[in-house]
Amino acid sequence: MSGQSTLIIDPLRVRGWQRNMHKQLILESVWEQFSNRTAPTTQLPNGQAMKTPADVVHRVSDQFRPGVQFTTIPSTDKLKQKGKGGSQSALGTGEKVKLRYSRVYYNVQRKVVTFADGSVDGDLVSAYNIADQRVNLLTDYFKELSDYNYTRAIIEGADEYLTEDEYWTGDNITSAPIGKIMHPKVTFAGATSFVAHAGVYATDIAEVKTEVNALYLTAAVNAGTYKFTKTQLDKLIRMAARRVMPLSWNMNGSGGKVKFIIMISANQSQELSADTSSGGWFDTMKNAGERGIKNRAISGIFGYYKESLIIVNERQPLFDTKTATAVNDIMQYVKPWNDSGSTDDIYSGDNRVPKVKTTGDGTCEIAIVLGKGAIGAAEVKKLKFHTEETDFKFNKEYESRRSEGCQRLDFGTAALSAFDDANLTTWGSLIFLTPTSDAGI
Repeated sequence: MSGQSTLIIDPLRVRGWQRNMHKQLILESVWEQFSNRTAPTTQLPNGQAMKTPADVVHRVSDQFRPGVQFTTIPSTDKLKQKGKGGSQSALGTGEKVKLRYSRVYYNVQRKVVTFADGSVDGDLVSAYNIADQRVNLLTDYFKELSDYNYTRAIIEGADEYLTEDEYWTGDNITSAPIGKIMHPKVTFAGATSFVAHAGVYATDIAEVKTEVNALYLTAAVNAGTYKFTKTQLDKLIRMAARRVMPLSWNMNGSGGKVKFIIMISANQSQELSADTSSGGWFDTMKNAGERGIKNRAISGIFGYYKESLIIVNERQPLFDTKTATAVNDIMQYVKPWNDSGSTDDIYSGDNRVPKVKTTGDGTCEIAIVLGKGAIGAAEVKKLKFHTEETDFKFNKEYESRRSEGCQRLDFGTAALSAFDDANLTTWGSLIFLTPTSDAGI
């Protein structure tokens, strides 16, 4: 007959364990620092005197009605007709302002954690203050979820909670309110134009993959032809200048202006840093170093160049170009939940598998240019926590939830319409692909 033993531990030792508990906290959300949830004066991490631009993410929290799962964001086109001058009469020549609208949906996002308590009296979790970790764990989860949601919204049109039917199954709602729509402005190193879109996500992403595979041949990739060098960065900024609505943000005390945020992958940052060609990135850094942050050539987190702030996103997704890859698996994201089955890495939901690009195989790195109004975010209820205890407090569950949603701000011409594929206008962002040249990152 087996017995049970009770372990008596000194309270001071318990208190010491509480102080020494290792808290696996992640960094702040990469995307949230560009949201108007953050004050414009909030300083970027390691950004010295640089402040956060608030209008990359357009966050709204009002105009919600019971029973409705979206809010409407209106916008106007620029005036396009020529005006009159001199003594010419302007009567009857008034230009009609074109209105555009974007619907931003939201959903409830929930996560529950359970602390198992195998002690005799059900007080082990309370005694060691382990339950206090729930806020840290759940907050981390939602930080990672925000990064995943925003990134997916830029690339696929909306976050997963808005495009997947599994989040909308119930008595009254049976399907997701919107479908995935590939970014209409996708290009890549070596291309002279954007990939033409047919309006259907599966067709669009297949077209991108076909054109990428046709251009990125093995020999060219091995020769480093399409690496993310300063030449490619110049090309990307030139494209953004004609296709992305710029920010109007003056850097505090540095004498410069930021028009675009360029979010690049770790692999792209390594390639850019290693660009030692004449007049390349290395020369630019070397020449700018002595002049410090007030120099307009380079400063900030990774670099400030041609009025563009360059940010390295360690969770930047990959684009899989393998011919047989299923449509839903072409984009490789870092998620806050585990799809891969691995439990050993720090990001157990990291579904990225970098592979050197060859003909019809390998991956591409993704650079994202962000301008004014790149993302629309509906925030109905902020993150809250709730505790439930059952079976005389032996079983403890901690729930967190928030109600929000984020979408790429695609403006349609039809008032209050859903996404109108034929008449979408995306002003706030574009995507730029380069081949993975080193699978070790």
